[in-house]
Amino acid sequence: MKQLQSILFLLTIVTILFSKTTFAITYTVSDATSGSTYPHGLWTSQDIQTGSGSPYFSIDGLLNIDDSAANSNNWTATLVAKATNPQGLEADINLAFNNWTTDYNYKQEGGLPYNPANVDFFTSVLGTITIDNNIYDIDGFASGFGFQYGLGANAKNPNAFGASAWIQSCQNGVNGACMNSHHWDLNLNLAPAPVPIPGAVYLFVSGLFGLGIFKRKNQTATA
Repeated sequence: MKQLQSILFLLTIVTILFSKTTFAITYTVSDATSGSTYPHGLWTSQDIQTGSGSPYFSIDGLLNIDDSAANSNNWTATLVAKATNPQGLEADINLAFNNWTTDYNYKQEGGLPYNPANVDFFTSVLGTITIDNNIYDIDGFASGFGFQYGLGANAKNPNAFGASAWIQSCQNGVNGACMNSHHWDLNLNLAPAPVPIPGAVYLFVSGLFGLGIFKRKNQTATA
């Protein structure tokens, strides 16, 4: 009876902790153009010229989409990544996306034709991309597009789950360096990131393990 009460107590703790936990979807980010001459997830057009293939930055990072809010208008996403061009120049990417929607201007290029069942959008962006000590203030999208993500949405591979955007700087005032080009490209492959086990699960498993040892000891003592 005492063992059952202990298990019920641990289950109650797990329920309370999980009810207070905010869940988000996290994806690892990689190049959507891995088969090209210069694999890249970030393309900086004519703004970065350090040698052959210099606008092409191979990317690695995380995209976190927080869709836990009851109102989808409050859903957000963050992209935190590093990218490197063939000359070893690094780009630190920190972008936040807002204004989620299921229907917006879609950029197909080499991706799938638009299917609203497969693609979602964020229509606002704020953040920075830092390259060679120049902080580019990213605050808009080009040509009426947004940040699109879903199956075939990376604009490069119709069979991949990914994301893409044409990003711009200095659209709402100059707070940093401004790109001279019309836009830069993000072309990303997305894969689910490993999900860490919440502490509540560790607590629960440890508790059950402890109860098992306690039970075995009692059985040994009474044998």
